[in-house]
Amino acid sequence: MSKMEQQAYKELFLNNSFYIPKYQRGYSWEKIHVDTFINDLLYNEKGYYMGNIMVSEYKEGVLELIDGQQRTITAYLMLCAINNIDSLIVEDKRIILKNDRSILICEDRVSDSDIKVFDYIAKNTLISGEAAKSNEKVIYDYIYNKFLKLHKDELKTIYDNLMWSRLVVIGEYDSRSTPYQIFLNINTKGLKLTSIEILKSKLFYYLADDNNFAYYIGMGMMGNGVG
Repeated sequence: MSKMEQQAYKELFLNNSFYIPKYQRGYSWEKIHVDTFINDLLYNEKGYYMGNIMVSEYKEGVLELIDGQQRTITAYLMLCAINNIDSLIVEDKRIILKNDRSILICEDRVSDSDIKVFDYIAKNTLISGEAAKSNEKVIYDYIYNKFLKLHKDELKTIYDNLMWSRLVVIGEYDSRSTPYQIFLNINTKGLKLTSIEILKSKLFYYLADDNNFAYYIGMGMMGNGVG
């Protein structure tokens, strides 16, 4: 059974952290998508419709993000960039960090990583190694440099419009379907996921609780000539 309601971004993200599991595809937005999103926030009035997001309760205070990852991550990177440029604009830091950790909890998708790239970005600390090559870091740098060129009033407009943008939140409470099954059903209709992404998603799902997960993925990388 699904429950659907409309919420402001600020309301949803101040009250929750978000868990992004291994079976999700990687963050894949490109600069052209980011530019469109920024322009939407800069030139629309408060109440801009941001889109849909589907979640399931993971544990108390943490929602598992089933659908809407790309836009959610991009919005978060924007908030981090604004805060790192002018911390006075972001009025409540809980929108970025809770208990000194990023509100986005993304499971590692690489066997040897303990990469907490969102923590690094949120705390504005130096990122090195594999984390520095991630698309999250590449897009964050792009947003940060773009925002540096904006006037403070423009940054405040983007922040305000993001905080009051509207989301249709679909909460999935059907015990017959796991969040993974729902994710796969959504993303195998049309041309959203490639065959490789579907296969990877299934492998990650079934290996997620296996103590040998890192070993299996590492062997797969070696077989592909990686490392």
